[in-house]
Amino acid sequence: MTVFTLACRNVRRHAEKTIPLGLTVILASFLMTFGNAYGDSVLKVMTDRLTGFYLGHLTVHAANTASAPNFFESRFPPLTNSARIAQALQSDPAVAAVTARIKWVGIMINGDKALNVSILGVDPVMERQVAPSMDVVEGRWLEADETEGVLVSQAVMRKNGWRVGDQVTLMTSAGDGFPSGLNLRIVGVLKPNGFDYFTNSNVIIPLKAAARLTYLPVGGNELAVRLHDPGQSSLLKKTFQPRIAGLGGSIQTNEEFAPLLWSIAAANKLPWQFLSAVILILVVMGILVAMVASILERLQEFGTMLSIGYTYRYIQKLIYAEVLVLGVGATLIGVALALLVVALLHCVGLPALVNLQALSYGGDRLFITTSWHNPAMVIAVSILTALAAGVYPARLIRRLNPMEALRRC
Repeated sequence: MTVFTLACRNVRRHAEKTIPLGLTVILASFLMTFGNAYGDSVLKVMTDRLTGFYLGHLTVHAANTASAPNFFESRFPPLTNSARIAQALQSDPAVAAVTARIKWVGIMINGDKALNVSILGVDPVMERQVAPSMDVVEGRWLEADETEGVLVSQAVMRKNGWRVGDQVTLMTSAGDGFPSGLNLRIVGVLKPNGFDYFTNSNVIIPLKAAARLTYLPVGGNELAVRLHDPGQSSLLKKTFQPRIAGLGGSIQTNEEFAPLLWSIAAANKLPWQFLSAVILILVVMGILVAMVASILERLQEFGTMLSIGYTYRYIQKLIYAEVLVLGVGATLIGVALALLVVALLHCVGLPALVNLQALSYGGDRLFITTSWHNPAMVIAVSILTALAAGVYPARLIRRLNPMEALRRC
């Protein structure tokens, strides 16, 4: 009879102790697997939506900016060598597209209604390559030669009762400090899909119109960069920074440019990780207490085994095997249940109950996904946890005197 066969029999034989412990392990592995899948899905959705709708994977601003630029600022100094910086970046095969932008602030007026807005001037053609997920739910996107069109968010259109085709006036304090204005026509309605809280006040106009409004060069005050492999953004930032430093540019990853949004995504994993850690500690303590109690109850059994020729090493292996059978077996059940729930929610989606969840989900529902790394990590943690919990009981066997064990029982 192999060690693992005997271990399985022992686990079944002591079901009154192993079943509660097994259920705890199942719960812990379920929460770890589902929690990781949930957190990773939120981070992926936010990354895809933000980089596809607004940020890009890398952002370039003027190096002489007083402080590090961030997503919530809307007035940056001009990039004096914007075209040369864009060319230097675009020449790298890792870069998919680069586009110039003008970010500014102003007031949009229609009749007796006025709204403070963040102005984003874009190249209509290149912007679609850098930010392909901008959803126009009514009207159309800006045309290549457009000079008087403006895109407004769906929420602002509904709140003010505006329609596609309405005339609006954009007013601002231009780069030279004097007031400036443009008469524009609403040509399309944007839906940010979950990021309304941060982007409802954004209006998008052609880059040339933004240059006329702000008196900034057409090269803009920001470059947005889209990469073929977003996972390389931090590494490529270090590669690109020396190339553009001499041209007056400073480059940031989207995590640096919009740290609040990424901290929201990361925070979604914290409750699951905390709960999993607490239950994991309880599992370790439970296995430890259960195995020590089992040894004390089975002194006669172990004494007999030692008396008929079994070695201390064999009994230690038996204890480790029992721990692994219990821990890994229950973990596999918990992981399987979690993957079933993930598969279900990938099809039907997890509904957002509050606005903050809609922000995290990038929409009304989160369609959860996972990779093989997640269950593999949970199973590996389970094996290590089980082995760690079995160390003290296994060492306890070394102190067992077979004759004394038989006499005591």
